Amino acid sequence: MHGRLVERVALLIALAFVLVVAGVATAQAPAPELAEFRAIYQELVEINTTDSVGDTAKAAQAMAARLKAAGFSGADVQVLSSAPRKGNLVARLRGSGGGKPLLLLAHLDVVEARREDWSFDPFTLTEKDGYFYGRGTIDDKAMAAIFVDTFMRLKREGFVPQRDLILALTADEELGASSKNNGVRWGTARAPSVTTRSTGSPKGSPAWASSTFRSRSTRPRARSSSEARTSASAPT
Repeated sequence: MHGRLVERVALLIALAFVLVVAGVATAQAPAPELAEFRAIYQELVEINTTDSVGDTAKAAQAMAARLKAAGFSGADVQVLSSAPRKGNLVARLRGSGGGKPLLLLAHLDVVEARREDWSFDPFTLTEKDGYFYGRGTIDDKAMAAIFVDTFMRLKREGFVPQRDLILALTADEELGASSKNNGVRWGTARAPSVTTRSTGSPKGSPAWASSTFRSRSTRPRARSSSEARTSASAPT
């Protein structure tokens, strides 16, 4: 059962990645599911999440709204902030309780992007010559969008995995583990204050650490020749 679950999640993630790098930038009207994924991707890229003036809490809230619209309850979608503009999203697709949770982890923050250094607005998703341009188009908002889209699809299908699936979208990854607002560090240190239980976790175990950041992590990797450019015509 665990092998089939991993295969299914991996297949959906791979499919979503293919939609990012192949065929999103076309003249034809996209299929409804592709249009929805594109909207998630674009929304994330166009929310400035730099450390200086950006807001990962805004991005986390936007993704939380989409997950709730897809059928997730408020109890299973949390936006947790360590400081103003420093928000993290934790969402849970509840399983049957047959195993430890499986974590999908991506980060919402991006490195700085000065408008004068760019030919395009870095916080407007732009398609040109078969490429996407924008800050975070790969690192790491493509992955965040893929995970959100996958969770929405699984929820709508009524899929119940053997174990809980946890989605964590975090702040301040780009600043490193030393940042006091690094989402993984901040959440793990404050795990006892978060008491929502996982279906498959021992009674009373803290959701943030035991059920999230100490779970098995799944992060597929993508290669790119540029942090700011994502191919829309062929895999990089």
